[in-house]
Amino acid sequence: EECTIAHLRNPHWEIAQDPRSVFGKVALLHAVSWLHVSGTFRGIHTGKYRVVWRLAVLPRAQCVFDIVFQAKTQNGHLIEAQLPHNVRLLEFGSDYFDFVLSDMLDVTEPFEDVDVECKCTSRDWKTNLMLCSVRLEPVQCISRSQKRGWARQLLKIDNENHGGRRLRPLKNISALPGASYRPWQPWTAFRWYESATMALFFVVLALAFAQLLLSRAT
Repeated sequence: EECTIAHLRNPHWEIAQDPRSVFGKVALLHAVSWLHVSGTFRGIHTGKYRVVWRLAVLPRAQCVFDIVFQAKTQNGHLIEAQLPHNVRLLEFGSDYFDFVLSDMLDVTEPFEDVDVECKCTSRDWKTNLMLCSVRLEPVQCISRSQKRGWARQLLKIDNENHGGRRLRPLKNISALPGASYRPWQPWTAFRWYESATMALFFVVLALAFAQLLLSRAT
């Protein structure tokens, strides 16, 4: 939830309330020349991850295709990407979509920090962009053996009294229900339970209607 935003003040940036965000708020870009947003994931387990930025490109946005989205491990493994020049991008309006960096991020050291940022420092003004969140998606499902491996890593580092701090088990990083792992898909992806709920609703409605007809017939 915590990040650093350069020039975080009006008329450049604004922290806006938005119930669609998992945090309840988003970073709304009005206009800025030096764009730099950064943050750090602490203590990431070893493995391969997708880096997923959730954002929205608003109408009349300018120079957002020049922004570089990147992630970097402490070992120097760097991946980065820019939004493709695609006119369909504007069809989302103010809806969020997931921008997935094309390469996988390989975390090779136990409990490694991962720095993420989006940056563009050209003289052109960047406008009308909303940043909702950024997350790391494990490429493969977490197995029991991998969990045991993480537990052994925790125990080893704890026994060595790493940095004088006692480490606690970390929660698994996972996607929110309905999240899309593909670029150019709306944030409201298909959810099986929505269809099941709607089907149950119509069944109940049909039964109530049939009971009403029977009561009138008698």
